[in-house]
Amino acid sequence: MKGSIELMRVIAVILITFTHTRHNIETGPFCFIFETLPTYGTPLLSIISGFLFWEKTRFKKNIFNSKVASLIVPYFIANLLVLLPVLLANSLGYNYLNRLTYDYTLFTEGLLALNSPPINPPTYFIRDLFILFVLLELLFKKNVKMLIILLPLAYFGKIFIRIDIVIMFFMGSIFATLKHHNKWIIIGLIGLNIFSFMIDILPIKYPLSALVFALLIKTKFQLPKTGGFTYLLHLYHSPIMVFSYPVLVLFITNPIMNVFAQVFLSIFFVGILFYLSSKIKPLGLLSGDRT
Repeated sequence: MKGSIELMRVIAVILITFTHTRHNIETGPFCFIFETLPTYGTPLLSIISGFLFWEKTRFKKNIFNSKVASLIVPYFIANLLVLLPVLLANSLGYNYLNRLTYDYTLFTEGLLALNSPPINPPTYFIRDLFILFVLLELLFKKNVKMLIILLPLAYFGKIFIRIDIVIMFFMGSIFATLKHHNKWIIIGLIGLNIFSFMIDILPIKYPLSALVFALLIKTKFQLPKTGGFTYLLHLYHSPIMVFSYPVLVLFITNPIMNVFAQVFLSIFFVGILFYLSSKIKPLGLLSGDRT
Protein backbone atom coordinates (compact mmCIF):
# COMPACT_ATOMS: atom_id res chain seq x y z
CA MET A 1 0.00 0.00 0.00
CA LYS A 2 2.84 2.41 0.83
CA GLY A 3 4.33 1.96 -2.62
CA SER A 4 1.01 2.61 -4.34
CA ILE A 5 0.53 5.80 -2.30
CA GLU A 6 3.99 6.99 -3.29
CA LEU A 7 3.29 6.23 -6.95
CA MET A 8 -0.02 8.09 -6.94
CA ARG A 9 1.53 11.04 -5.11
CA VAL A 10 4.24 11.32 -7.78
CA ILE A 11 1.65 11.08 -10.57
CA ALA A 12 -0.59 13.70 -8.94
CA VAL A 13 2.15 16.25 -8.32
CA ILE A 14 3.68 15.89 -11.79
CA LEU A 15 0.21 16.42 -13.27
CA ILE A 16 -0.14 19.56 -11.13
CA THR A 17 3.25 20.69 -12.39
CA PHE A 18 2.02 20.56 -15.99
CA THR A 19 -0.95 22.72 -14.98
CA HIS A 20 1.31 25.73 -14.50
CA THR A 21 3.47 25.48 -17.62
CA ARG A 22 3.51 28.45 -20.01
CA HIS A 23 2.39 27.79 -23.58
CA ASN A 24 -0.14 28.85 -26.22
CA ILE A 25 -1.26 25.39 -27.36
CA GLU A 26 -5.07 25.52 -27.54
CA THR A 27 -6.06 22.51 -29.66
CA GLY A 28 -5.02 18.95 -30.40
CA PRO A 29 -3.75 16.06 -28.27
CA PHE A 30 -1.05 18.12 -26.59
CA CYS A 31 -3.66 20.61 -25.42
CA PHE A 32 -5.37 17.68 -23.67
CA ILE A 33 -2.05 16.55 -22.18
CA PHE A 34 -1.00 20.02 -21.03
CA GLU A 35 -4.38 21.46 -20.02
CA THR A 36 -7.06 18.83 -19.32
CA LEU A 37 -5.15 15.83 -17.98
CA PRO A 38 -3.22 17.84 -15.33
CA THR A 39 -6.50 18.91 -13.68
CA TYR A 40 -6.80 15.35 -12.35
CA GLY A 41 -3.79 15.91 -10.11
CA THR A 42 -5.46 17.92 -7.34
CA PRO A 43 -8.49 15.58 -6.91
CA LEU A 44 -6.14 12.59 -6.70
CA LEU A 45 -3.90 14.35 -4.18
CA SER A 46 -6.96 15.30 -2.12
CA ILE A 47 -8.11 11.67 -2.00
CA ILE A 48 -4.62 10.58 -0.91
CA SER A 49 -4.63 13.19 1.88
CA GLY A 50 -8.02 12.03 3.16
CA PHE A 51 -7.04 8.37 3.00
CA LEU A 52 -3.81 8.98 4.96
CA PHE A 53 -5.67 11.09 7.50
CA TRP A 54 -8.12 8.30 8.29
CA GLU A 55 -5.46 5.59 8.20
CA LYS A 56 -2.78 7.34 10.25
CA THR A 57 -3.12 10.97 11.22
CA ARG A 58 -6.37 10.78 13.18
CA PHE A 59 -4.73 8.49 15.74
CA LYS A 60 -1.93 10.95 16.51
CA LYS A 61 -1.86 13.44 19.34
CA ASN A 62 -1.33 17.17 18.75
CA ILE A 63 -2.50 16.94 15.13
CA PHE A 64 -2.96 20.70 14.91
CA ASN A 65 0.60 21.46 16.04
CA SER A 66 2.01 18.93 13.59
CA LYS A 67 -0.02 20.46 10.74
CA VAL A 68 1.27 23.93 11.58
CA ALA A 69 4.80 22.59 11.13
CA SER A 70 4.10 20.44 8.07
CA LEU A 71 1.59 22.64 6.22
CA ILE A 72 1.31 26.28 7.22
CA VAL A 73 5.01 26.96 7.86
CA PRO A 74 6.09 25.58 4.44
CA TYR A 75 3.13 27.42 2.89
CA PHE A 76 4.24 30.82 4.23
CA ILE A 77 7.89 30.19 3.37
CA ALA A 78 6.99 29.17 -0.20
CA ASN A 79 4.95 32.32 -0.70
CA LEU A 80 7.39 34.70 1.01
CA LEU A 81 10.19 33.32 -1.17
CA VAL A 82 8.12 34.40 -4.18
CA LEU A 83 6.81 37.66 -2.76
CA LEU A 84 10.21 39.11 -1.83
CA PRO A 85 11.87 38.61 -5.28
CA VAL A 86 8.71 39.99 -6.95
CA LEU A 87 8.92 43.15 -4.83
CA LEU A 88 12.64 43.45 -5.55
CA ALA A 89 12.05 43.00 -9.29
CA ASN A 90 9.33 45.63 -9.21
CA SER A 91 11.72 48.12 -7.61
CA LEU A 92 14.02 47.50 -10.59
CA GLY A 93 11.22 47.99 -13.12
CA TYR A 94 10.16 44.38 -13.75
CA ASN A 95 6.53 43.36 -13.20
CA TYR A 96 5.98 39.65 -12.52
CA LEU A 97 2.38 39.97 -11.33
CA ASN A 98 -0.57 39.06 -13.51
CA ARG A 99 -3.34 38.56 -10.89
CA LEU A 100 -2.38 40.79 -7.98
CA THR A 101 -1.51 44.46 -7.64
CA TYR A 102 1.21 46.22 -5.67
CA ASP A 103 -0.90 47.25 -2.70
CA TYR A 104 -2.28 45.74 0.52
CA THR A 105 -3.70 42.78 -1.46
CA LEU A 106 -0.16 41.44 -1.79
CA PHE A 107 -0.55 40.63 1.91
CA THR A 108 -4.27 39.80 2.16
CA GLU A 109 -4.42 37.76 -1.05
CA GLY A 110 -0.83 37.18 -2.11
CA LEU A 111 0.20 35.80 1.28
CA LEU A 112 -2.93 35.03 3.33
CA ALA A 113 -5.08 34.00 0.33
CA LEU A 114 -8.27 35.23 1.96
CA ASN A 115 -10.34 34.98 -1.22
CA SER A 116 -8.13 33.65 -4.01
CA PRO A 117 -4.97 31.61 -4.60
CA PRO A 118 -1.81 33.20 -3.16
CA ILE A 119 1.13 34.66 -5.06
CA ASN A 120 2.49 31.12 -5.42
CA PRO A 121 -0.78 29.71 -6.87
CA PRO A 122 -0.40 25.93 -6.39
CA THR A 123 -0.03 26.40 -2.64
CA TYR A 124 -3.76 27.17 -2.32
CA PHE A 125 -4.08 23.40 -1.86
CA ILE A 126 -1.85 23.54 1.23
CA ARG A 127 -3.84 26.50 2.56
CA ASP A 128 -7.18 24.70 2.14
CA LEU A 129 -5.82 21.47 3.57
CA PHE A 130 -4.61 23.28 6.68
CA ILE A 131 -7.97 25.00 7.18
CA LEU A 132 -9.64 21.61 6.80
CA PHE A 133 -7.52 20.24 9.66
CA VAL A 134 -8.40 23.34 11.69
CA LEU A 135 -12.08 22.57 11.11
CA LEU A 136 -11.61 18.91 12.04
CA GLU A 137 -9.83 19.98 15.23
CA LEU A 138 -12.83 22.13 16.13
CA LEU A 139 -15.51 19.57 15.27
CA PHE A 140 -13.96 16.36 16.60
CA LYS A 141 -11.76 17.59 19.45
CA LYS A 142 -13.97 20.51 20.47
CA ASN A 143 -10.95 22.82 20.40
CA VAL A 144 -12.67 26.22 20.41
CA LYS A 145 -9.32 27.96 19.96
CA MET A 146 -9.66 27.10 16.28
CA LEU A 147 -12.33 29.79 16.05
CA ILE A 148 -9.51 32.33 16.33
CA ILE A 149 -8.51 31.22 12.83
CA LEU A 150 -11.88 30.35 11.35
CA LEU A 151 -14.01 33.35 12.35
CA PRO A 152 -11.75 36.08 10.89
CA LEU A 153 -11.26 33.97 7.77
CA ALA A 154 -15.02 33.55 7.35
CA TYR A 155 -15.62 37.28 7.88
CA PHE A 156 -12.87 38.67 5.66
CA GLY A 157 -12.59 35.92 3.08
CA LYS A 158 -13.46 32.33 2.23
CA ILE A 159 -13.07 29.29 4.45
CA PHE A 160 -12.05 27.23 1.42
CA ILE A 161 -10.85 28.44 -1.95
CA ARG A 162 -11.77 25.12 -3.57
CA ILE A 163 -14.57 23.13 -1.93
CA ASP A 164 -13.83 20.14 -4.19
CA ILE A 165 -10.63 19.60 -2.20
CA VAL A 166 -12.75 19.05 0.91
CA ILE A 167 -15.16 16.70 -0.88
CA MET A 168 -12.38 14.56 -2.35
CA PHE A 169 -10.56 14.55 1.03
CA PHE A 170 -13.60 12.99 2.67
CA MET A 171 -13.91 10.57 -0.22
CA GLY A 172 -10.37 9.44 0.62
CA SER A 173 -11.47 8.94 4.23
CA ILE A 174 -14.39 6.81 3.00
CA PHE A 175 -11.95 4.70 0.96
CA ALA A 176 -9.92 4.09 4.13
CA THR A 177 -13.05 3.17 6.11
CA LEU A 178 -14.26 0.73 3.44
CA LYS A 179 -10.85 -0.52 2.31
CA HIS A 180 -11.87 -4.16 2.84
CA HIS A 181 -14.67 -3.69 0.31
CA ASN A 182 -12.51 -2.18 -2.40
CA LYS A 183 -13.85 -4.36 -5.22
CA TRP A 184 -17.40 -3.12 -4.58
CA ILE A 185 -16.12 0.46 -4.49
CA ILE A 186 -14.50 -0.11 -7.90
CA ILE A 187 -17.73 -1.51 -9.34
CA GLY A 188 -19.69 1.45 -7.97
CA LEU A 189 -17.17 3.95 -9.33
CA ILE A 190 -17.22 2.35 -12.78
CA GLY A 191 -20.98 2.84 -12.79
CA LEU A 192 -20.62 6.42 -11.55
CA ASN A 193 -18.09 7.18 -14.27
CA ILE A 194 -20.37 5.78 -16.96
CA PHE A 195 -23.28 7.78 -15.55
CA SER A 196 -21.20 10.98 -15.36
CA PHE A 197 -19.98 10.52 -18.92
CA MET A 198 -23.48 9.94 -20.29
CA ILE A 199 -25.41 12.54 -18.30
CA ASP A 200 -22.64 15.16 -18.06
CA ILE A 201 -23.80 16.65 -14.74
CA LEU A 202 -20.62 15.83 -12.78
CA PRO A 203 -17.12 16.73 -14.00
CA ILE A 204 -15.62 13.40 -15.02
CA LYS A 205 -12.27 14.20 -13.39
CA TYR A 206 -13.70 13.60 -9.91
CA PRO A 207 -15.17 10.09 -10.29
CA LEU A 208 -12.33 9.11 -12.63
CA SER A 209 -9.68 10.25 -10.13
CA ALA A 210 -11.49 8.24 -7.45
CA LEU A 211 -11.53 5.18 -9.72
CA VAL A 212 -7.80 5.51 -10.43
CA PHE A 213 -7.16 5.65 -6.68
CA ALA A 214 -9.35 2.60 -6.00
CA LEU A 215 -7.62 0.62 -8.77
CA LEU A 216 -4.10 1.48 -7.61
CA ILE A 217 -4.37 1.49 -3.82
CA LYS A 218 -4.20 -2.31 -3.54
CA THR A 219 -1.50 -2.67 -6.19
CA LYS A 220 1.95 -3.57 -4.89
CA PHE A 221 4.80 -1.28 -5.89
CA GLN A 222 8.32 -0.99 -4.57
CA LEU A 223 9.08 2.71 -4.45
CA PRO A 224 11.23 4.80 -2.10
CA LYS A 225 9.62 7.49 0.03
CA THR A 226 8.88 10.48 -2.17
CA GLY A 227 6.97 12.69 0.27
CA GLY A 228 9.67 15.33 0.76
CA PHE A 229 10.53 15.64 -2.93
CA THR A 230 6.95 15.74 -4.20
CA TYR A 231 5.99 18.25 -1.51
CA LEU A 232 8.81 20.57 -2.55
CA LEU A 233 7.89 20.09 -6.21
CA HIS A 234 4.30 21.06 -5.39
CA LEU A 235 5.46 24.14 -3.49
CA TYR A 236 8.13 25.47 -5.83
CA HIS A 237 7.51 24.35 -9.42
CA SER A 238 5.43 27.41 -10.31
CA PRO A 239 7.94 30.11 -9.24
CA ILE A 240 10.74 28.16 -10.93
CA MET A 241 8.73 28.26 -14.16
CA VAL A 242 7.84 31.94 -13.82
CA PHE A 243 11.44 33.03 -13.35
CA SER A 244 13.04 30.59 -15.82
CA TYR A 245 10.55 30.81 -18.69
CA PRO A 246 11.77 34.18 -20.09
CA VAL A 247 15.24 32.66 -20.46
CA LEU A 248 14.10 29.22 -21.53
CA VAL A 249 11.97 30.56 -24.39
CA LEU A 250 15.08 32.16 -25.92
CA PHE A 251 16.68 28.73 -26.40
CA ILE A 252 13.71 26.41 -26.99
CA THR A 253 11.20 27.85 -29.45
CA ASN A 254 9.25 24.64 -30.10
CA PRO A 255 6.20 25.05 -27.81
CA ILE A 256 5.85 21.34 -27.01
CA MET A 257 9.53 20.88 -26.18
CA ASN A 258 9.39 24.08 -24.20
CA VAL A 259 6.63 22.71 -21.95
CA PHE A 260 8.58 19.54 -21.23
CA ALA A 261 11.69 21.63 -20.59
CA GLN A 262 9.77 23.70 -18.03
CA VAL A 263 8.74 20.55 -16.19
CA PHE A 264 12.25 19.10 -16.40
CA LEU A 265 13.82 22.27 -15.02
CA SER A 266 11.33 22.32 -12.16
CA ILE A 267 12.12 18.71 -11.26
CA PHE A 268 15.86 19.36 -11.60
CA PHE A 269 16.00 22.44 -9.38
CA VAL A 270 13.62 20.96 -6.83
CA GLY A 271 15.84 17.87 -6.78
CA ILE A 272 18.77 20.09 -5.83
CA LEU A 273 16.64 21.81 -3.18
CA PHE A 274 15.53 18.45 -1.79
CA TYR A 275 19.13 17.24 -1.61
CA LEU A 276 20.24 20.40 0.21
CA SER A 277 17.31 20.23 2.63
CA SER A 278 18.25 16.64 3.48
CA LYS A 279 21.81 17.70 4.26
CA ILE A 280 21.26 21.10 5.91
CA LYS A 281 18.90 20.67 8.85
CA PRO A 282 17.37 24.21 8.94
CA LEU A 283 16.28 23.79 5.32
CA GLY A 284 14.04 20.96 6.49
CA LEU A 285 11.49 23.69 7.31
CA LEU A 286 10.87 24.05 3.58
CA SER A 287 9.14 20.68 3.46
CA GLY A 288 7.95 20.42 7.05
CA ASP A 289 10.84 18.02 7.68
CA ARG A 290 9.38 15.49 5.27
CA THR A 291 11.86 12.94 3.95
